[in-house]
Formats: sequence, structure tokens, C-alpha cells
Amino acid sequence: MKKFQFSEKALIYSIAGAILLVSIFLRFYHLGIIKEKIFDEVYFPVFAQDYITHTDFFDAHPPLGKLIIAVGIKLFGNIPFGWRVMDAVAGMLLLGSIFGFAFDLTKKPRVALLALLFVAIEPMALVESRVGLINIYLAFFSILGLWFFWRWWQSEQKSTADFTLAIVFMAAATSVKWIGIGAFGSSILFLLIQRIIYKQRLFPNRTQLIALIIFPILYLATFIPDIQRGQNLSWWHSNAYNYHAHLKATHPYGSAWWTWAIMIRPIWLYYQSPIPHRVVGIIEIGNVVTWIAGLFALLPIAFKLTEAKTVAIRDRYLFLLLTYLALYLPWIVISRVKFIYHYFIPALILLIMLAIILDEDVLSNKQWRWVGILLIIAAIAFFIYFIPLLIGYPISDTFYQQHMWLKSWI
Repeated sequence: MKKFQFSEKALIYSIAGAILLVSIFLRFYHLGIIKEKIFDEVYFPVFAQDYITHTDFFDAHPPLGKLIIAVGIKLFGNIPFGWRVMDAVAGMLLLGSIFGFAFDLTKKPRVALLALLFVAIEPMALVESRVGLINIYLAFFSILGLWFFWRWWQSEQKSTADFTLAIVFMAAATSVKWIGIGAFGSSILFLLIQRIIYKQRLFPNRTQLIALIIFPILYLATFIPDIQRGQNLSWWHSNAYNYHAHLKATHPYGSAWWTWAIMIRPIWLYYQSPIPHRVVGIIEIGNVVTWIAGLFALLPIAFKLTEAKTVAIRDRYLFLLLTYLALYLPWIVISRVKFIYHYFIPALILLIMLAIILDEDVLSNKQWRWVGILLIIAAIAFFIYFIPLLIGYPISDTFYQQHMWLKSWI
């Protein structure tokens, strides 16, 4: 009788499935338990309901995020679960897209598994999946756009379908928030560097260039409900631009761009003490372990870029490093109030780079393997330790104080 063999690939996919199951539970568990509006839920679900009732309103972000929230409200009612359910769905789809993106970047199931794990235990990814805000859609569409752009770039066939899907998803990201154009911009920058520095002449063909028209068409199509209720698009764009360009408002949880990666000022989306010595809160924070380790991974990524032995390997590291910097560094010159969640998408790219370095340079090295294992254990432990403050589970005041490692976290 032939002995059953459980291959490494089968084990990896089994672990990935288990991670996804746990993630589904965490995203949907008591999703509507907090009845009050959390942070900007005072805006986005309200605007989503306004779309359903054809009520006039003005919001300085494009419509798509609110329209997606409106689907949940339409299906489940104008209740907390209805406000948040589509975010939970998008959060799960984001995990799947991270796994696929990381696999197509490296063709290594273990890298894809590590990237999936790091995003699954990313507190910001969990929080954004459990509140009726729009950042999770921005992240999901941006990652999809980057993924399909990479699929187009690295394939010999230069599939028009992949290129078109990349444009569709990048347009969708921009239709959630204007900063969603960052994925498109980083891809254009990648092509320009390929042309100028590496003399690479593989560019979109004529059919694919024509497909670029999908971007403005899809973006403008998301405004159809606004047009139907008589809103002038020229007026809206002028007012939205003026709002963002001249916003002078401050916020107690606003933070400088350079503080995000080292977790100096997370943001409390919700905090209540319903009874003495009990706390119900939701803090939007990153995983300190993987974020700091990710910063240390940038140097070997840059080294691998300069020392790459093949064009494919060079392009992988260039694409990741360039995307991270292109999505992060523009915040240096943006003067409006900023929050740590603006680092969400760059952090996702950072976690993929960390997964690559761990797989190639740490876990594959017998001498350093224990460092990688300890890092993974520490990252999981940090996530588990903070879960009550990510899902709004009631805790004691003492337990809350034990989580406030820095005064700036309060």
C-alpha cells in the first residue's frame, strides 16, 4: 500500500486556509456589538444611506467607498452590522489578494504564506475591516491594481486582460479616495525607470494604451448617482480640491509622517468606559514587531536590487521598493492633518518585503532560522495581546493600562 505523503505545498495551503478561517471569525465576530458610530462612521455610513434615500449631501471623497457601504446597508439595514459588513468582506478579499500578489512576485508558496500571515496579524488590517470606513476598499483595490500590473509586466505574453484589470482596479482605488492614484503613479514611475535607466522597451502596446481610457470612464461612472440627484461634477471637484488643499483643521490624534513606521502616535477610533474600571476601545495601531522588522528589511531589499543576477529578480525588488517609497514619501509634502492609517498601504508592501527577506535570508539559513521563528512568534503574540482593543471587547482598566506602552499611545 502506497504511503500517503503530505507535501510542503499542501501543508502551506492548509495553513493558509486555517489563517483565513481565523481571520473570517475575527472580522465578523460581534461586528455590530458597538451600537454607536465609530470615528468617521458619523460620515460614511450616513452618506451611504443618503445615496439610498436620494438625499443631497457633499463629501470631499469620490463616491465608490460610500456606494459599497450602501450595499451592506441595503442588504442588512441601516444598523451597525449593515454599516460594517462590506468592510469585513473587503478585509477578507484583501488577505486573498496579498497571498496571490506575493506568490506571483516570487513564485514561492512560503513567501505567500508569510505575507498572508503578516497581514492577517496586522492590527490595522483587522480594525479597518471592522468599521464602516473606506480605507479598506482603498487598500484592497490598490493591491489588486499593483498585483495585475505585475502579472502583466512579468509575463511573456503581456496579457491585455491583466493590463486592463490593473487599470480597472487602480481606477477603483482612485474612486474611493484621490490618494488611490498612488498605485497608478508608482506603476508609471516603474515603467519610466525601466525605460530611462535600464533601457527596457517593453511597454503597453497600442491596444493596451487605448485601455487607459477605462481609468477616467470608470472614475466618472462612480458619480452617476450624484449626477442623478443633480450634482454638478465640475462644482464637486472644485470644492473637493479646495477642501483638501486648504484644510487647516487639527486633530488630537493627527501625526507626522515620520512617526508612523515607528508607531509613535496610533489613533483611537473609539473609547468608552461604560462602568467604573471597565474599558471598551478600538485603537488603530500597527504590529510593532513586523513594522520595525520591515524597516530593517529595506536595506537587504535595496542590496538585492543592486546585486540581482537576473532581470526578473531585479524588477521584483525595484517594483516593491519603488511602490513602498512612492506611496509613502509624498506624505512629506502634504500639509493637511495626517493620521497613521495613511501608512496602511505602504505597510502592506513593507510586509511583503519582510516576508521575502525572512524566506530567502533568515528561515533558509540554519544559523539564523531561530531569529525568524522568534520574530514570527513575537508578531503573533503582539497581535493576540491587542485583540481586545482591536474589536472593542470589554477589558479592565488595568489591562488597558498594560497596553499603553508609550504615553503617546493614550
